Amino acid sequence: MGLLDKARAAREREEQAAGSPPEGPSAPSQGRPSDAPSLSPPPLVLRPEERLREQEAQLKAREGKVRDLESRDLAIRARESVLETRDQDLRGRESALEARDRELRAREQKVGQQELRGKSLEEREWKVEAAEFRARSLDERERDLKSREDALRAVAGKEQRLETERAALEEGRRQLEARAASLGDLERTLKGSAEEAEARRRALQDDENGLSALRTELDRRKADIEAAETGLTERLLALETRELACSERENDLGERARALAAEESALHRRELDLRKGEERLRGVEESAARNEQARDALEQRERELSGLKAGIEADRRELHSERDRLEDQQIALEEKGVSLAETEKRINVREKALSDAEEALRLSRERHRKEVEALEERRVSLERDIKAASAQKAQMEESLKDLQSRREELEGVEDDLGRRAADLEKRAQELGAAEGDLDGERSRFEKERKTAQEELSRREEALRSGEDRLASASEQLRRKDTELAELQSRLDEARRSLDGREKHIVEEEEQLQATANTLGAREAGLRAKEAELRELAASLDPKQKAIRQELRALEREKESDTRRKEELRAREKAVSAREKAAADAGEALAAAEKDARLLERRLSDRERQVAEGESRCAALEGTLAARAAELERGTAAAGKAEAALEERERSVKGREQEVARGAESVQAREAVLSGTSAELSEQEKGLEKLSRELGARAAEAGRREEASRLYEQKLAAMEKEVEQAVRELGQKRGAQEERERDLAGRETALKVSVSKAARLEEDLAGQSARLEKASKDLAARERRLDKQEGELVSRTKALDESEITRGVAAAKREKELSKLKERQDRGRAELAAAQKESARLSERLEKELAGAKCDRQELSRGSEEVAKREKALSAQAAELAERAASLDEEARRVKIRERHIEEEEEHLRKRDRELDEKEKRVREMKERLKGLLR
Repeated sequence: MGLLDKARAAREREEQAAGSPPEGPSAPSQGRPSDAPSLSPPPLVLRPEERLREQEAQLKAREGKVRDLESRDLAIRARESVLETRDQDLRGRESALEARDRELRAREQKVGQQELRGKSLEEREWKVEAAEFRARSLDERERDLKSREDALRAVAGKEQRLETERAALEEGRRQLEARAASLGDLERTLKGSAEEAEARRRALQDDENGLSALRTELDRRKADIEAAETGLTERLLALETRELACSERENDLGERARALAAEESALHRRELDLRKGEERLRGVEESAARNEQARDALEQRERELSGLKAGIEADRRELHSERDRLEDQQIALEEKGVSLAETEKRINVREKALSDAEEALRLSRERHRKEVEALEERRVSLERDIKAASAQKAQMEESLKDLQSRREELEGVEDDLGRRAADLEKRAQELGAAEGDLDGERSRFEKERKTAQEELSRREEALRSGEDRLASASEQLRRKDTELAELQSRLDEARRSLDGREKHIVEEEEQLQATANTLGAREAGLRAKEAELRELAASLDPKQKAIRQELRALEREKESDTRRKEELRAREKAVSAREKAAADAGEALAAAEKDARLLERRLSDRERQVAEGESRCAALEGTLAARAAELERGTAAAGKAEAALEERERSVKGREQEVARGAESVQAREAVLSGTSAELSEQEKGLEKLSRELGARAAEAGRREEASRLYEQKLAAMEKEVEQAVRELGQKRGAQEERERDLAGRETALKVSVSKAARLEEDLAGQSARLEKASKDLAARERRLDKQEGELVSRTKALDESEITRGVAAAKREKELSKLKERQDRGRAELAAAQKESARLSERLEKELAGAKCDRQELSRGSEEVAKREKALSAQAAELAERAASLDEEARRVKIRERHIEEEEEHLRKRDRELDEKEKRVREMKERLKGLLR
């Protein structure tokens, strides 16, 4: 466009140089513009004003649009600030919820430690009581029976109190069941919210698809822009070449202006000579008149050229306005590039955070897998130990059966001894007749007594070995208890690790939401760009019309120029024929003809330049049409993106409301849980006091009651864990919530099963202690039998001494034997009851082991599901990272293109400035030439 201005300036200079006639008698002809034919079209003078008005109206419309865009930007920024505040509030709430969860977990750990301490103290008390019972003798037991009967009466009253407390606990259980029902309702609502979240995710996927379509359109537009940039670079190169040519032409014009000044001075001298020789050469007047007519024609040409200059200046103004618009567009593109760079930086930061989170998740997964494998191995080892313990218990039962059989044999021996004692009494009555028989019987009795003593010693050794085996089994059970406690602690650690995983997942979801927000901001920027492009298209439409009108006017001007050229040629021919008569005037006319020829050549050059400008305008019209089509497509896509953004805003508001409701419900549940925990702690303290006050049998009843209380406490812990799971489910989404609840329930079931196993093992330990007591009682009874046998020996000796004392001793022996038989019967009944209890406990252990196996299988399945979910999340994160990388690459490309455009625009501005300066210089030269001509 700057070449047209330079060409017009050169044309003006040439016209000024060609239209400088000699002053003198031809001066008054300058004031007759009406006599010359008016060939230039009159509307050309009014076009610049109309164009200026149109440009002012367009500028005002653009300013209004710019203001609207600024208001929209402000509204978008306000929305972004509101969303940021909401995100901060949500993060604060989540941190508060996490702190509350930590407090509850700390409380649960304290309660578990207290339970373990209570168990250890109870075991110690049981050991002390067993030692006391072993130390006491049978006589002290008989005395204690009376005190125990009184204690049993007190226990009956306490049992009544406990029954009332159990009723209260049953009411609490009912309340807990009601709460569980409410929790089920909450779970249903959470399922509905999960479905809504899935629908929102689908909507986000649709939005992403729309964004991908927009990106493809942007790529197409970028390709078009690159093509336009290449065309601009080519045009710039052509402009540079033309500028160089113009500078050369300006130098030529300066030299010609100097020559014209010299010629003008010579013309002035000639005019003086002509004025002096007017008297002599009157025929020269006719030639002067003709010269005046030629001057009038030249003045008309100058006027036409001035009209053309005015049109050219209007074209220059339009070109300047278009350049300003392009500069504004470039500035906007630069701002957008800066915003895209900021978004790229944020995306890079988020990608780094996502990569760190993925690495942490991978490490945590590996650790948890190793822990799970170790736990499974330890569980297998524990199962093997339990099987070995069960085998040892079977062996113990067999040994007990052997002992029972031996006891039966001893009872038979005792019966034989009683019979023999009766026989001895009968024989004592017949001593006088059978003293020799008595001696033989005594020897036989002594032999039998020795054999019985040997058998008793063997049985004592067997009982001692059985006691040792029981002690080893009890130690193994204690070791297993410790291992189970370690397993429980590891399970707690696994839970904590799962909680950490859940937190990581929540953080990843927050990062995904942040990426979605950034994508929304990018969409908003794209919409703003599309709106600007629409405005540019709207502003370019009137420009295209004006350019077309100007092209038509230029065509008309070309036609008029051709006509004028023909007229000038005809006139020049007439002037050349007339000036042949006068030699002096002929030289001037020859110079004028030369100047006219130069003007024709310049006009031909200008016509070529105008043709080139027309071709460029046609190319611009094609590019503008393509841009208008692309803008229409972009507007349709922008409308869709705006609708998607509105839907996202609605979904975000709904999520915020749901989070607020969940926080309120969590606070209410925490208050209820705090009250229930205080009540349960008070109940536990009262129950511990009652259990300490009970005696031996009261201790057994207290143990049962404590077991029931522990069961109730575990139920409360289960309820707390369920509530915690519900809170965590409120933070999570979709299927993860339901499956994690199942995992939490299974873990609690495992804990219950472990606690039951511990209880059963404790019961086995108590039964083993009872068996030890029974074995000791049997040993004491055997010792008594030995004593009785010694007494029988002494009594037999006394019978030898006196027959009267023998009868009395026999009666006493019978009484003692009857008492021994009664005691043996009692011991046998106690052994049978202990065997039955051991059988029941073994069955319970087997059932609980089977349940524990099922729970382990379920846990393994849940861990596999969690691993699958984590894999899916990692895949989604990788996809998002790829998308962010593609967006970064696109933003970098856009920045590079914008920089190229900026550099080209700066070059254009510099060239425009240089052209303006040159135009100013040319105008000054024209003014100086006009002054010289005047």
